[in-house]
Amino acid sequence: MSWNQPTITGWTARINDDLSSVTLIDPSHITRATLRPGPGDEFTATDQMAGRMRRKYKRVEVTLPGRAYTLRHTSGRKATAERDGTPLAELVRGRGLRSVGVTRITHAHTDHLDELILTVFEKVIVPGRSGAIDEFVSSLSGV
Repeated sequence: MSWNQPTITGWTARINDDLSSVTLIDPSHITRATLRPGPGDEFTATDQMAGRMRRKYKRVEVTLPGRAYTLRHTSGRKATAERDGTPLAELVRGRGLRSVGVTRITHAHTDHLDELILTVFEKVIVPGRSGAIDEFVSSLSGV
């Protein structure tokens, strides 16, 4: 599945023409959220374990009232999405260096909020992270 195709549950993500935000749309074509990065912000991984730069140690956390979601990258192409510490879904990015297509295997019942967060993980964050060398070179490009 490519980036601009709906998820297996029908959710879509659209980048605005001016590249200033991403809109998340449910299967009924209702806009449920708009993501706008702050000035100078970007989606980057942070080390969650001291001295660990391997992609499997990267994770993304989203905390909402009453719920906590985590995307744990388990390899260069795979990640586990969790809700309150319980596995919610496995996400696998397609093969290839620049692939953004993702498949999902859901392990638990999901509601609209779960689907919104899973769409962020699948379409915006994308499972698997760049390796330490890529992150180092990227950081040098900003110098």
